[in-house]
Amino acid sequence: MLHSRFLGKARTILIGFAVVTGVVVVSQSMASATAEPVWGDGVFAEFAAGVLQSNGGAAVGSVSCWSPGNCVAVGGFSANNTGNYKPFTITSTNGVWGTPREAVFASGVQASYSESGFESVSCPSAGNCTAVGKFTTAAGRTAAFTMVYTNSTWGQAEPVVFPNGTQNATPDSSLVDVSCSSAGNCTAVGSYKNTADGRNAFAITSVNGTWGVPVTASFASGVEYSTPIASFNSVSCASAGNCTAAGAFTPSVSRFATEVFTMTSTNGTWGQARPVVFATGVQASEPDAWVYSVSCASDGNCTIGGYYATADFDYFAFTATSTSGTWGTAQPVSIPGARFSEIKDVVCLSAGNCTAVGDYSPSTGGTVTFAMSSTGGVWGSASTITFPNGVLGSDPTALPYNLSCASAGNCTTVGYFRNSAAGNEGFSVTSTNGTWGTARPATVLIGSQSGRRTGELRSVSCSPNGLCTAVGYMNNADSKPRPFMTSSSEAPPPTTTTTTTTLAPTTSTSPSVTTTLPAPALATISSLPPASTPIVADSSIAVGEAISVTFGGFTPFEYVQLVVASTPQVIGSDYADAQGFVTITGNLPSGLAAGSHTLAVYAPGSGIGFSQPITVSASTLPVTGSREDGNSQLALWALTLGIAVIVIARRHQAI
Repeated sequence: MLHSRFLGKARTILIGFAVVTGVVVVSQSMASATAEPVWGDGVFAEFAAGVLQSNGGAAVGSVSCWSPGNCVAVGGFSANNTGNYKPFTITSTNGVWGTPREAVFASGVQASYSESGFESVSCPSAGNCTAVGKFTTAAGRTAAFTMVYTNSTWGQAEPVVFPNGTQNATPDSSLVDVSCSSAGNCTAVGSYKNTADGRNAFAITSVNGTWGVPVTASFASGVEYSTPIASFNSVSCASAGNCTAAGAFTPSVSRFATEVFTMTSTNGTWGQARPVVFATGVQASEPDAWVYSVSCASDGNCTIGGYYATADFDYFAFTATSTSGTWGTAQPVSIPGARFSEIKDVVCLSAGNCTAVGDYSPSTGGTVTFAMSSTGGVWGSASTITFPNGVLGSDPTALPYNLSCASAGNCTTVGYFRNSAAGNEGFSVTSTNGTWGTARPATVLIGSQSGRRTGELRSVSCSPNGLCTAVGYMNNADSKPRPFMTSSSEAPPPTTTTTTTTLAPTTSTSPSVTTTLPAPALATISSLPPASTPIVADSSIAVGEAISVTFGGFTPFEYVQLVVASTPQVIGSDYADAQGFVTITGNLPSGLAAGSHTLAVYAPGSGIGFSQPITVSASTLPVTGSREDGNSQLALWALTLGIAVIVIARRHQAI
């Protein structure tokens, strides 16, 4: 019997969504920039009327963002007309998500009862993405397919075409992962049923938007079992034509054994599939290993992660790394007291500098999430992810699914945990400069308060500035699983700069963001358009006085400065939210000369900005607090009324 794992690492969930009717309500609060991103309340998808089956579910399992607020997510839903599961995409533009769109096949290709779904999506540049999955053909067989988003337009879903004589007489194929190095240059991996009633791993590559012929993983003679059984689970492309895929296969030693292997393409040509080598005596006599993830920081420099069975048939996590194209020996991960461990995902930003997440079972019971990082190829100790008091159930359980890193040491992982009511909830947790924070349960806006519901977070994508989008599913008020998305609306202050702006001491106790990005030139401030509504209601401000402003019109999630000129000085900064509004607090410098000046809000990235003349007077009384402009409450009220419904989806991952 074929091991279920060889169907791939990712599997669309068609039935069996968990249902919990209770809602945990927590108080809502406002926050300013901290050492970690600030996550907002997520929202449910809004399908067009009559699309969803009344008793069916929908979820999203993979998301890819090319910039903050600009993402594509993919998943599946139960169609109203048939009750069958069908694939869909959702696209967000500047933080506003559109309506879910069903994947369109050519007439007669799909079965009327098709059970299908997307498994993975990769977006290498703005408006250019590739999504992969599987569907039921008109002949009633499962088939792999691809669908391409070019210049913000989706094409038709296209079945993968295999050479004659490759597949079984009753075909069965699927794609589980895709990696794109640039628009139109992608590699997808999966498996298909071979003529011997086993399975073969295969990869397929597009060059400048045109898909080539599927390439079957080929091992040296005598390496595989007589009936080949293999699947690819993950792929990573450092550049066009230079990719590494990782998977598992049944070796010749036993039809019940499983070993891990990799296969690499160089300049578009695939090499031989190679088993991952463990030191002598490390593995069980009948090997049992699995790989979940591969990440390539550059050509030939990749790391994989998964689990293996020890000589005592315990199961523990491992990593293996290739340097300049040569793979080293697999390295077991040591976690003191662990009874079981596995690595679920790994991300490498440069050769030898990677972050991995996984889960392990401590001696006290339960399952917890851990993270670890390598520097210069040397892995550090595993760090256990902690949760707030009272969040986890009596038998603590928390498992990660996906990891995304904005920069070295700044990563976010998502997954699910078992709560005190024995239901699953989604969570996210972020590392800042290598230090992991506390896990945060996913929340959704219920009335005027934040609430927690049953669900999971399955995928996360972070932009270089540290802002992330995570997707999964969450039960709605009717206990039906619905696509769910949540985004971080505020990131840590930037730490990389070329020029330092020194601010005058402040007596304000209001939170503020201090930036080390340079102030814009006077000519830039002078060229900004006058604000259509005042930045501050009272334009007469005393030296040293604290100011709090709220203003809109910016690109969602972009970095914004509060600047005072004639000699431009940055007196505060923050990040715009999903609707393009920003709130910044700062103080007029104590050394500012009395007289006429300009106050401006300015985004260095997009060049968007607005100005207002102000009159500065010498301070005659001690400063006792902050001035909150009269426009702030109106802007926040308008923002509350104008919250966009964000739609999302899900990819399900199963062993």
